Amino acid sequence: MNKELGVDIMIADTGWLDGAGEVISRNGDMQPISDADNVRQALIMRLNCPKGTLIRHPEYGNGVYDILSEPMSDSFLEMALANIKDCIVQEPRAELVDVTYTVNHAERTIIYTVYYKVVDNPGTNNLVYTLDVGG
Repeated sequence: MNKELGVDIMIADTGWLDGAGEVISRNGDMQPISDADNVRQALIMRLNCPKGTLIRHPEYGNGVYDILSEPMSDSFLEMALANIKDCIVQEPRAELVDVTYTVNHAERTIIYTVYYKVVDNPGTNNLVYTLDVGG
């Protein structure tokens, strides 16, 4: 285990989309998550948390939620991408490599693929983040 990457409580994948996940437990004990998996979970939680939600950490989170009422134009897509990137670079244990996205205008969703490196780990990781722009 890499102590610099930390240990946290494992959260169920299904809860991230709702902004709060269910704690994973086994026999009544919370399950830990560490190393690169902990960094991945931290990035996903950061992306799903509107910026300013945490009172004691006002810069934590994703600013994209502040612009969801904007029309889904090219300028919106640029602003959203900038917010996604800003959110990822907030995590000191990860280095942003790239972000690509696919727009589904009919469903008003944007699917982002975030490519990142975990500090002191070889290779590039990725995660998929879906933004529901609403109707």
